[in-house]
Amino acid sequence: MGRCATPPSVDHGDLHRPQVKRDRVTKLVVLPLYPQFSISTSGSSLRLLERLFKEDPALRGLKHTVIPSWYERPGYVRAMADLIQQVWLLCFFGVCVNHVS
Repeated sequence: MGRCATPPSVDHGDLHRPQVKRDRVTKLVVLPLYPQFSISTSGSSLRLLERLFKEDPALRGLKHTVIPSWYERPGYVRAMADLIQQVWLLCFFGVCVNHVS
């Protein structure tokens, strides 16, 4: 796990690279924090990761899958639909009442 703005910082090598190496990780899934892609957030992080993969020989051969956005993935859509069904927010004459089933 690593982030660009706050610890654990990808840019400062806190990507748990020692742990990845120690645990002999063979496959890695790169998933941004938010479901939508943004060039200024997800894009910059993915570019930084790409650079780290090129610079670090131990990471260079690591098989990895990048999921740049996941807002349309069936599992995410289903989870959001389930959440919406669990919590109904009804507004009546401007007064909202939260009903939990």
